[in-house]
Amino acid sequence: MNNKKNIIYLISLALGIGLSGCPAPDDSIHTNVEPLAEFDPISMDRPAIDPDYEPISAGFPIDVDGSPIQFWWWSPGGRGPYPTIVMLHGSPGIERNLDIARVLQRAGFNVATFTHRGHWGSEGFMTPTNGLEDIAAVVDWIRACADDPECPPPIDPARIAYLGHSYGGWRAMLSIMEVPDISCAVVLDTSLGPSPSGEELRKYVAEHGDIPPEEKEWEKSKTLPGSPARIEQVGAWSADLLANVDRLNLMAQVDELAKQKLFVLSSSLVDNYSTLVQALEEHGPERLRTELWETDHHFNGRRVELARAMVDYFTEDCFD
Repeated sequence: MNNKKNIIYLISLALGIGLSGCPAPDDSIHTNVEPLAEFDPISMDRPAIDPDYEPISAGFPIDVDGSPIQFWWWSPGGRGPYPTIVMLHGSPGIERNLDIARVLQRAGFNVATFTHRGHWGSEGFMTPTNGLEDIAAVVDWIRACADDPECPPPIDPARIAYLGHSYGGWRAMLSIMEVPDISCAVVLDTSLGPSPSGEELRKYVAEHGDIPPEEKEWEKSKTLPGSPARIEQVGAWSADLLANVDRLNLMAQVDELAKQKLFVLSSSLVDNYSTLVQALEEHGPERLRTELWETDHHFNGRRVELARAMVDYFTEDCFD
């Protein structure tokens, strides 16, 4: 695990314990806390905190292919081990759903979130495939930590799930088909991929010999100082998209996607919902849940309802 000693030290500081005092987690779930049915994690703190296994809140960089990315971690307290929800932001990532992260922490889950390469202070550059590789690296870190007796978080490596919003939902659906043994993915108001798509871009380049002017302008805007999402140079994003058309074409992989456990929750403002759901339902998925809410892209005005839906799904459906 890259930077393992630094990470263990930072987490240990957050826990307030020495490295030599990190006990290995046992196999019980919700040890030292009351059953979830006896309190409401939406509106209440956990009813009992074991002083030897207090909740964790920590932030530190982890390395992805030589680029440090910003990473945050929450654990609920107790010995665990606990399932882990990996939260995936959109582009550039204004909405982080951190209110949901704290609710899930109180509900008995580890929560991990991070900033993709080339976004908001994480080093490196964004490309479509870098986004997928970032997710895989984060899952690798979580599983390596679970296998390391010196790494304090009480992690169940067999129970990891995604919660992706907007462009993060697209990444979640691609990643759940690529990263082994992910339990489920919640997809909030998702995109179906970059615009233009790889297929559209490939056709345009074949006809005109270059990427569209508006694409050049968009990519140029991502090279300017201070941009919250950065690419290396004009044409880098398009080159990655063109080189990985098949891998990044979500709708061409719906037969495989339909085998995964998914909760697709969208707002009334998104055009992709019916396209995605219809394509999935044509494959007769047995583990698909879908809902369409009257709200906006950030679920403003329905945040408490969204939090409850997330707790219910991850508690009752995802990890069965």
